Amino acid sequence: MTNTIPENILQALEEEGYHTLRPVQTQCIPLLLSGKSIGVQAKTGSGKTAAFLIPSLTIAKEDTQHPQVLILSPTRELALQTGKLARQFAIYTRLHIATCIGGIDIEKQINALRMRPQIIIGTPGRMVDLYRQGRLDFSHLKLVVMDEADQLISTGQRKETEEILSYTTCARALFSATLKQDVLSFLPETYELVVLDEQKVSDNIKTWYIETEDKQKTLVDILKHTDIETCIVFVHYRSTAAKLSSNLKKKNILCEAFSSDKEEKERIRILKDFEEGRIRVLCATDAAARGLDLTRLSHIIHYDPSIDEETYIHSSGRSGHQGQAGTVISFVTNDDDPNTINYIKQNAKPYPLSREQEYDLSKPLKKEQQQNRNYTKLIIKAGRSDKLRPKDIIGALCTIIPFEDIGTLEIQDHYSTVIIKKPITLSVSTLSIKGKKRKIEPTNG
Repeated sequence: MTNTIPENILQALEEEGYHTLRPVQTQCIPLLLSGKSIGVQAKTGSGKTAAFLIPSLTIAKEDTQHPQVLILSPTRELALQTGKLARQFAIYTRLHIATCIGGIDIEKQINALRMRPQIIIGTPGRMVDLYRQGRLDFSHLKLVVMDEADQLISTGQRKETEEILSYTTCARALFSATLKQDVLSFLPETYELVVLDEQKVSDNIKTWYIETEDKQKTLVDILKHTDIETCIVFVHYRSTAAKLSSNLKKKNILCEAFSSDKEEKERIRILKDFEEGRIRVLCATDAAARGLDLTRLSHIIHYDPSIDEETYIHSSGRSGHQGQAGTVISFVTNDDDPNTINYIKQNAKPYPLSREQEYDLSKPLKKEQQQNRNYTKLIIKAGRSDKLRPKDIIGALCTIIPFEDIGTLEIQDHYSTVIIKKPITLSVSTLSIKGKKRKIEPTNG
């Protein structure tokens, strides 16, 4: 199957650790590449994001001036994480990818749309706003993807999703925890069903429970005596998340609360710090369970036992992504619902907490340096406010870099970024563009 995926995308996949395709990918990729609509039920952490991103990047053509793939996400955070992964997979292509979500500056997103992206990722509400403003054109779409489609419904975004679908005639791909009729209604009359698993926690995740009469003390004990890389502590209420986070900070644990009462920019900042290891523990409400797609998450702690099986499965599935090992620990108290206690005990073992060794969550996690990074990202300190056009920047770059090595370019109001499809060492700190010297430097951003 990989012979149908362009070599430059395969190179990026290899560098991101995708050495072999997982079952959800081997089943979905050929169906989507053949133009079929599909409804997919797959558990959290199964690799479904790559299952639709790989064919999306293959379907989209670099020389097209219109969006060819539209990916709808139920939450802003998930859209941002999907967009980040899409850009990593497309790093050696000239495909433009725009992420459009509410809660942050729309002008920056409009600037990204001016670059004529082939792939657009975002939340339904912002997509509808941009379409009504005439900023989006859906007439050339080849594929619409609905990620976490059941959550598009549960979060009240059915109307916007249906409006977007009414403007399209292309194939549709729907990924969902459940494939009930209200979810399947998003698909056309003819589609293929892909059901990869029963609803259960992944086999690579170890599930435990611990009986306690003092959850706060038990939580501190576990965090102090367990070898944790990063951990999410799931609670029911925002007030609990804030209280726990404050308590853990006082004990020098790198922790933050994550819930819907925070501003969008703050939520984005917290997730970035968590992904990069500057935050080790996230106290999150259950509502965040499906809105996150985090990698290298070693532990999940259910501080408040989930009220239903589906929530438990999806919260637990935040750990153990892409076949990695994961650990889930559920707290059980005498005040919990007997059915919840029975379910947890039937699906987990007593947690063997040992206090022999102590671990330090007061220091940032040292992330492994990315190996074999075969590209360079440059930032140019000039943009749309300087009346720069793509041809101005590319023409200037061609004086120091071969045209074939220049990848995607994005121009914002006061700066521009460009991907160079190979490692380079800049021999200059300025670049003459339209007769004026502009600062240019590598960036990791």
